[in-house]
Amino acid sequence: MKFLKSVHFHGISTVSQIIRRQTGDYSHTAIFVGPEEKKYIRKMIGEDRAEEIKLDTITLMEQWNHSGLVSSWMGYNDFSDHTPGTEYEIWGLNLLVADWEYCMDRYIKSCEDKRGYDWAGILHFRLKSIKEDPDKTFCSEEYITPVAEILNWDTVKPFNVHPTMAVNLTQAAGGRILQRGVVLKTFTNV
Repeated sequence: MKFLKSVHFHGISTVSQIIRRQTGDYSHTAIFVGPEEKKYIRKMIGEDRAEEIKLDTITLMEQWNHSGLVSSWMGYNDFSDHTPGTEYEIWGLNLLVADWEYCMDRYIKSCEDKRGYDWAGILHFRLKSIKEDPDKTFCSEEYITPVAEILNWDTVKPFNVHPTMAVNLTQAAGGRILQRGVVLKTFTNV
């Protein structure tokens, strides 16, 4: 058994506040990348690619605004891109090793493919008439898709799973909070 670790943010930025008004307590979901996850990612993508993405500095895999709102995709990231003062929780869902690997493989593939962000999917939470893009995902959809598959949740439609619902589903599946934290301000040398 291994813990699949997800990070759920109580965002405080303007965009996060807009999302929370639509979805509840949580504004964003990511996959936590600790030492065990880094070892697995390195094995899957190879040493050269691991150096290219600076794997040792990564703490998250997430659907994120990497290059402006228009160019957002699933990628490797860290907490420093999140607004300082944002509270978060790291949740663990205990899975069979093969199921953990299946989930990690899906997340790695999405990061390597730079799977696009589904802005229409976010609007879909409030305006059901706006259809999500099946070729793109948003944060909680990316996290919950392989989880719903391995747990045979046929009635769960990942494109309807917003960040707060992702936490509720994780808890319903036996997940628990492993750690709470607050994004700290990072300093850089000028």
